[in-house]
Amino acid sequence: MKLASALLLGFLGFAGAHAAEPAPRTSGVAWDLATVELVRTASAERGKALHAPCAGCHGVAGISPTSEFPDLAGQPALYVFKQLQDFKSGARPNAIMSEFVTNLSDRALADLAAYYAIQKPATAALGPVSDATTMLVRIGDGGRMIVACEYCHGAGGTGNTGMYGMPTLRGQKGAYLQQTLEAFRAGTRHNDIYGVMRNIARKLSAREIAQLASYYSGTAVAPREPSVPSPASAAAAHPAAPTSAAPRPTLAPGAGWYTDAQAARGAPLYAQSCAACHGANLEGGMGPRLVGSPFWQAWGGKPFDRLWRETHAKMPLTAPGSQSAPVSLDVLAFILQRNGVPAGTSALTDDADLARALPTR
Repeated sequence: MKLASALLLGFLGFAGAHAAEPAPRTSGVAWDLATVELVRTASAERGKALHAPCAGCHGVAGISPTSEFPDLAGQPALYVFKQLQDFKSGARPNAIMSEFVTNLSDRALADLAAYYAIQKPATAALGPVSDATTMLVRIGDGGRMIVACEYCHGAGGTGNTGMYGMPTLRGQKGAYLQQTLEAFRAGTRHNDIYGVMRNIARKLSAREIAQLASYYSGTAVAPREPSVPSPASAAAAHPAAPTSAAPRPTLAPGAGWYTDAQAARGAPLYAQSCAACHGANLEGGMGPRLVGSPFWQAWGGKPFDRLWRETHAKMPLTAPGSQSAPVSLDVLAFILQRNGVPAGTSALTDDADLARALPTR
């Protein structure tokens, strides 16, 4: 398949005395006749067989069982094909997805896209919106040079067959839509042709992002403070040290949850097995955010037993529940440390600590 360079989004700059950070790799997929023909003649039957290792995250028929992973059922084949190509080339960095597609041919990627395109999408009513959100969806905001969402994504987010590679938004997971807009806003996702989504998302507030995600998903999505942008390759990055300014929940003196040495052991394990989905700084991505208000909303005031057992049963994606996999109490100690839970003189254990309730915030 021919990948044209004409659609690259920009040129690399030249540094002076010191080398600059390399520009992020941009999408090289061109909608030429050969590419369109490849996708349109793909085999959904072959794609069904290729889908088997994808079902854990994206569901048996392309509808994800969890809120953080996107539904693929009913998405236009040209859109899915482009995203898979961008995962393969690194234009859309993600260690997990890159591992799955790196050895797949263009034909195989097209077959996968064809399979998802014919699956029945999730049905969802559009969520209620404010007048301001309605304006963004239907008219846009000329003062901020924001084009209406419906111009590209169709009325009600049902798609736009007149534009190649345009995703359907209606019924998509709210958490995923929010994460995607946040990633475009931060620039950590940069495979949009001509930077269209980045230019729009960086002008949106956290509240507007949450309202748009709520509208298209039909579910309530709460605004959240901007997260720290993750490096281009989260899996290769070492998590940043916790800040001393982070507020700490109140706990009785000496009643720490883990030792600093235990959290230090957990940091490289987290970077190795968790950062690709949850972000190098726990800021979220393909998986949920593990720091700040989302963490406390999910686990604050609940028995530690629930966090430990659910994490160990589901993680890592490549070997959930494995005794040999590095999903350990050390990783959870690191996560607690990053969330301001105080350290103590005794290491976190899976016996006496299971009955303790986590702090609230």
